[in-house]
Amino acid sequence: MNEKSANFVAVVLSSYAKRILESRYDDLFKTELAARAKQLDPTTKYAIEAGLYAALAYGDQKFPGDKPWKKFLFEVVKDAPSEISKRLINGVKKEGATDAAAQGDQDDAVALRRVLSLDDESLAILMRWGAEATEADFARIVAKTSEFSPAEFARLDLLPPSQRRSILGVSAPPATPEQPTNG
Repeated sequence: MNEKSANFVAVVLSSYAKRILESRYDDLFKTELAARAKQLDPTTKYAIEAGLYAALAYGDQKFPGDKPWKKFLFEVVKDAPSEISKRLINGVKKEGATDAAAQGDQDDAVALRRVLSLDDESLAILMRWGAEATEADFARIVAKTSEFSPAEFARLDLLPPSQRRSILGVSAPPATPEQPTNG
């Protein structure tokens, strides 16, 4: 898999991972330690928030995302300070919202496991299709192809893009503006 595709995969998978972690952050703030932290005065809470962001900036300087697995890890880690701060300062969502998020997290986890279990050729095909799709369309592609065999990926990949998009129920990629020509 080329570097561009590997980085694309890292960003897509990290987005799924961040969404899955949403309910884990909520669970963290149901602990005794979090209950005590929520009792802190606003100035202390904002100081903790600033410290989390400073630690993130330090990590960004020390550990560049020069490899896809590092990019994946950093994308997930850089989300943590704002998620923790949001819950520290604003509290946790209502229980019903957490239940709905947990179901979405389970669905995302299944999709993530499926993508990670694909053979290299099928994953490359899926990532190429994803590079041409919006985020919403890519989610539809992952859902619709979740049970595809490698042969089915290859067969669908042979179709013209417009037919493939029609079968998968996704829109055409946005048109790129034409470059002016000299002459």
